[in-house]
Amino acid sequence: MNIKYYRHLIIKTALLFSSTFFCLTSFAQEDSKGNIPDFKMNGEVSLLSNYVEHGLTQTDKDPSLQAAFGFNFGPQFKMGIWGSNVNFDSTEHFLLKINAELKVQVSTTTDFKLGYFSNQYFKTDTRNGNTTYLVITSHGYRIRYERNSNWEGTDESSTYYSFGKTFDLNQSWKWDNEVGYTMISDVPNIENFFDLRTSFLYKGGSNIIYQISGTATSSPSQFHGQGDVFGYVGASTSF
Repeated sequence: MNIKYYRHLIIKTALLFSSTFFCLTSFAQEDSKGNIPDFKMNGEVSLLSNYVEHGLTQTDKDPSLQAAFGFNFGPQFKMGIWGSNVNFDSTEHFLLKINAELKVQVSTTTDFKLGYFSNQYFKTDTRNGNTTYLVITSHGYRIRYERNSNWEGTDESSTYYSFGKTFDLNQSWKWDNEVGYTMISDVPNIENFFDLRTSFLYKGGSNIIYQISGTATSSPSQFHGQGDVFGYVGASTSF
């Protein structure tokens, strides 16, 4: 075990939490004076009955509690952290992502985001890696390109493409759909595959969004239960 590596990671994470808490306190004081800061902090907490990413369960079909904290340096650039419990053969139990993202607003209906994730798993590091991504959004349509340096702990890279669309059903309900395609470099007995997700999102009078989702992959048999058809529910709130 690389004790020095984990010590540095824990110190960096602690410093990030400390700095964001300090900034949040400072911004709250500025807002109370009626001054609007040029940059701000935001966060989100989610509870899901199953954590599914690109059609594959990351919690072995168990519930997931997720939290994210981001710091906006103006309207275009932000940094943050995201964490969730995971379950992979009882070897990894927690995933921490450190994120940096640049957003360019082309028009009122079109923008693109270029971002980077450093993926750190605990308690082993066999799944550690990084993810770079590009997301283009226009008139509710989304196109995503993603490159992962260590797909599912295989030490092989993957490329992911997806296309999605959100429909506003009424003031409270949204219907979000996405289809993706994963291309894997060189993993024995694993072929490239499609995944599909559909979600109904409801937001009532409170600041809580409820979701009902379903996912599937084009070749579930090669994942031995990890890529089956899943239905799950969730709730999230942001601040």
